[in-house]
Amino acid sequence: MAEVVELRRERLLPEYEQMKKCDLFTDEEIRAVIKTREAFEYKISRQSKTIKDFIEYITYERNLKSKASERWKAMNTGSVCPVETSISHHIRNLYKQALGRFPEELRLWTNYLKFCKHANFLSECSSAFEKMLQYHGDKPDIWLKAAMWEYHEMNNFDRTKDLFLRGLQRHPKNPDMYTKFFNVMLNEASKMSADLVLEGNTQSEQSIGLQRAEVVYQSAKKKIHSCEFFVSLVDIATKFDFTKKLQKEILKYMMDTFCRDELLWHTLAQRELRGHNMVSLDEESNPLKKEGESMEVEVGPVKRTLRRKIELAVEVYSAAVRELKTEKMWSYYITAMIELNEDTSTQKEFKRTCLVNAFKGAYDADCLSEFHYLHFLEILLQSPNNDEFILQVLKKAVTKYPTCLKLWELWMRFYITKDDETKIREIFFKATKKLEADAHPLWRLMILYYQTCPDKSDRVDEIYQSAARQTSSVFDSYKSDYLEWVALSRSMVAARKVYNEMAKLPPPSLALHEKMAWLESVQIKPEIQCWRQCHEYATHYFGKIQTDVWINYIKFERDYGDPKNMNGIFERAKQSLSEELVDNFISEHNLLTTGVI
Repeated sequence: MAEVVELRRERLLPEYEQMKKCDLFTDEEIRAVIKTREAFEYKISRQSKTIKDFIEYITYERNLKSKASERWKAMNTGSVCPVETSISHHIRNLYKQALGRFPEELRLWTNYLKFCKHANFLSECSSAFEKMLQYHGDKPDIWLKAAMWEYHEMNNFDRTKDLFLRGLQRHPKNPDMYTKFFNVMLNEASKMSADLVLEGNTQSEQSIGLQRAEVVYQSAKKKIHSCEFFVSLVDIATKFDFTKKLQKEILKYMMDTFCRDELLWHTLAQRELRGHNMVSLDEESNPLKKEGESMEVEVGPVKRTLRRKIELAVEVYSAAVRELKTEKMWSYYITAMIELNEDTSTQKEFKRTCLVNAFKGAYDADCLSEFHYLHFLEILLQSPNNDEFILQVLKKAVTKYPTCLKLWELWMRFYITKDDETKIREIFFKATKKLEADAHPLWRLMILYYQTCPDKSDRVDEIYQSAARQTSSVFDSYKSDYLEWVALSRSMVAARKVYNEMAKLPPPSLALHEKMAWLESVQIKPEIQCWRQCHEYATHYFGKIQTDVWINYIKFERDYGDPKNMNGIFERAKQSLSEELVDNFISEHNLLTTGVI
């Protein structure tokens, strides 16, 4: 082992001479580098070496490289730093040693590849990917990264193709690999000439390239049976204007194979919006009407007005929802119309009409999702003289989605705009019964409603009291808010009475005691005994798990109460707090007694 370490040290001697020659490091720093490296070398040369030893050594070398780079730049030489280059080669060798010992460590391979790319060891990346695949070829992502590296960084199409083919042999049903391969083949075909170069040629180079992409598609068709996958192939093909025939072939296959899939119809409608495709929806050519027949397809961008594109897309969606009476199909339709209405610069009224028609169609078919019910109601609530239909939709929506808080809230807000207290209370009590603790925002809505009605302050009190008596912790804030409302709207005497009642109600609320202590503190002449009682309650209920309640109590006695009580509270705190909190409390108390807090 010592001989190996000595041999490696000798190999680094030129680097140390270069460090001194370039004035990058002092003699003392160089000696420190030699000593540190020697220690690391012994670690990675021993029999029981670990991956941690290599990582620490590599990290040290990378930091050393950064320091050399910064100092070289500060000299403004403008040339490449020879020391930095030498260290980079050393790091590369360390990575190779580590990977030879721990080839199963995927993260080590990933870091090595990042380093090689950063250090411009591009050819090393190619060989590293090849070795990596020997150990991690069971992971499709590695094949993809290797292939795309060769294609984008090395511009090696033959090598890219070879990696894709080998990867697909190992993972014949991986859709991402087929998708990327298909895209690469079309991209290569787009670079080829579309002309017949030699006389007598029946095909151009581009046509041959396109045929290769078709082979990838045909191969994928045998292995993958997912509409989503073929949609991605169509989208890729659409980017290239020489693929009209291939697009048509893929679309016809999809229509024959996935005619009952909502995504197919959504894709066809979206193509209409983009002007890429014309689908005949005549009765005689609709495959959903007559099994075994195919739709007629015209592929390629067609010049149409925006209104005509929308009309054709709506025709496709309408045909789809007639045949596929599913919530998912209606959701595709409505979402498309919502997206259209995001841009109101052109055809505003027509887009709005299409959206409303889609909503009404889904409503009549009872295929509105919870999200779309909310959107539909928001539109309806903006329309005047439509109350009867709005109520009808609200009732149907809540019946279908009884646990949707937003629907109950919209129903209450509808009656709030009408100032119909009876109906508001009716809906509120129905909602709280159905939603239980999840209905807590509706309590706030009721309080806000009554607070805007000066003649109904007793109702505010009623709702607040009811909320304060709820046992769920989500109602905690209502207790302190109620206390403040009583103090402001009535008196401190009334607030103290309410406080003493609520302080005993489960579950205990620290916010309640803190609020009452604050209310007592802002009085012109504070009632010290009442103020002290707030701290007593807080320490009684939370003195085992909260150090702050004791610190605040002691601060109160120091600043406003009786300082003689401070020591007694301190002793009580040590006895009451959980054992693991005592030391922390004592530290805080020391800061308090020295005047730091």
